[in-house]
Parts: sequence; C-alpha cells; structure tokens
Amino acid sequence: MISRAVVLSFCFIAASAWANATAWPGGIARIDLGPVSDDAPSVDYQGTRVLVLDDGGRWQAVVGIPLDAPLGQATVTVSDGTAIDF
Repeated sequence: MISRAVVLSFCFIAASAWANATAWPGGIARIDLGPVSDDAPSVDYQGTRVLVLDDGGRWQAVVGIPLDAPLGQATVTVSDGTAIDF
C-alpha cells in the first residue's frame, strides 16, 4: 500500500513541474496575463482560443503546443490587442 506521504510528495513534484513548465513542441505553455480583474481575457494562439484560468489572483493562459510547431518563439494575442511572445 502506498502511503499518503508518498502520494503527497508526488503531487507536490507534479505541481512544481507544472508551475515551471516551458513551451516545446508537444508541451504546454503557461503564460501570465496579469492580475485578475473583472472578466477573463480572451486569448488566441494560431487563430484558436485557449484556456484562461485564475491562478492565485493572476490570469494564466494555458497553451497546447502542436507537435509540428517550429522551435523558437511563438505569440498569443489577448482580446485587448496585446501580443505576448513566449
């Protein structure tokens, strides 16, 4: 039987990896959009809307990077017209 300590340690490690995730083809990018205000901003990546979450009082865009994406810088566009490179 797996102890609770082992499970909690695994969850902590997984959460730490998620918090430090970097973008690569086939991976996920988390992009900080700033402090939470009224409504979540709309964010597009390559013409597709992406998930935006409230993470501890800050908006975070969660972007899935296609496997065939070229290496290097990419850009998301926020509903206010702001372009953010990652």
